[in-house]
Amino acid sequence: MKQRLIIGVVGLLRSGKDTIADFLVEQEEFIHHSLSDLLRDETAKRGLPQTRDNWQAIGNEIREEYGIGELSLRLLEKIEVNNETKVVVSSLRNPGEIEAFRGATNQFHLVAIEAPTEMRYKRAKDVGNLADNVSFEEFQAQEAKEMAISGSGQQLGVCMSMADYKIVNDSSLNNLYKQMENILLNIEK
Repeated sequence: MKQRLIIGVVGLLRSGKDTIADFLVEQEEFIHHSLSDLLRDETAKRGLPQTRDNWQAIGNEIREEYGIGELSLRLLEKIEVNNETKVVVSSLRNPGEIEAFRGATNQFHLVAIEAPTEMRYKRAKDVGNLADNVSFEEFQAQEAKEMAISGSGQQLGVCMSMADYKIVNDSSLNNLYKQMENILLNIEK
């Protein structure tokens, strides 16, 4: 694979992953891909409802059948075919997905985004997405499931610990963007 800059973004639901991706697209001319989009496409092909539980089940199935880095390998193929040189990838959920990117280029940088649980739950409710229409207790239970530490399922806690950079998204958008700008300056050194 040709040399290219890929920034991976990992974090819990509504932590700001897509906000950072949008910032990189709009301000830095990156192309945004989400591993969740691959799962949404597969869910649609199977005629299943678009729910977090279905996305997780399909993601786990793909990882078990083809290997834990399979979703990233599929996306890397698309990036190569399209000859994309500045890419941001969101929704990395398993260490194998991160390792697939690290194995493809020495210009892969992983950014973990954190935000308080209550703040993320409020964001989920404000968006009004059906998949997010759960009680606070259910929201916390879903996150506990995503934070597993082994297997072919989601391991967000492990993924976040693998990050090269960390952003705390607990205040303004300007603060969030400034943190990302500082990371870009560090990467460019």
